[in-house]
Amino acid sequence: MANFAYKDEQRKHIISAAQASKENRDNIYYCQNPHCNAHLHLCAVDGSRKAYFRATKLDYPHIAECPYASNNVVFNENEFDESKFDFEKAIKQLFVETKPIMKHGESTKQGNGESQNNTIETLRQIYFMCKNYHEKAKYAGKEIGTMLLDNRSEYRYQKGCFGNRIIEAKTQSYVYNPKTQQINLEVTVSGNKFSFALEFPNDEIYEYCRNIVYNNQHKLIVVAAHWQRADKYNSFKGMIFGKKQIMVVK
Repeated sequence: MANFAYKDEQRKHIISAAQASKENRDNIYYCQNPHCNAHLHLCAVDGSRKAYFRATKLDYPHIAECPYASNNVVFNENEFDESKFDFEKAIKQLFVETKPIMKHGESTKQGNGESQNNTIETLRQIYFMCKNYHEKAKYAGKEIGTMLLDNRSEYRYQKGCFGNRIIEAKTQSYVYNPKTQQINLEVTVSGNKFSFALEFPNDEIYEYCRNIVYNNQHKLIVVAAHWQRADKYNSFKGMIFGKKQIMVVK
């Protein structure tokens, strides 16, 4: 589900759910994911819930691993104060070293609801916000495509992915290297392949993240880090200080 979709199959004309609610309810729209042929329809325009796009026809579903197939990928902008959001500040707060070991009964899932300060704070909240806007749209004055590297924004990163960024990635065939204690991810779009090596300050955090990635090899992995160039072409590396920097798209 999403707040934006394309009006045409060639994906040249973006439209918001609010704009679509003024058009014919039976119109067909297309997924923001350029590799997904899902046919979307407008939902919830007659109820109390804000309108959104959803693939309701069994003949044209989302492809496997499409993030827009998840019921969780819905961002309610009314829950947050956009003026309080600062991407650089929010992402740096994720880099604070955390203990990955959970206490008995404690959930590992980051919240997606209203934060205590009424601003976006967690990786999950930032990611879902980015996915629900077009990559050229702005949130708090910053373009979505400059915050998130995914299959919509990859054209922006022809010279590489540097600095504080969030990536939407998959595992490489060689998932992790026990000798160097690195986890290997990749973003492959439009014939371009970006490799990302996750590095860790200690064994505990490495083992925690290795288990998450290894047990979810066929799902999308989202990582926030400060990326630097590695030793190969289109290869980058980033330090993971704790559980706040990594999540799986269910």
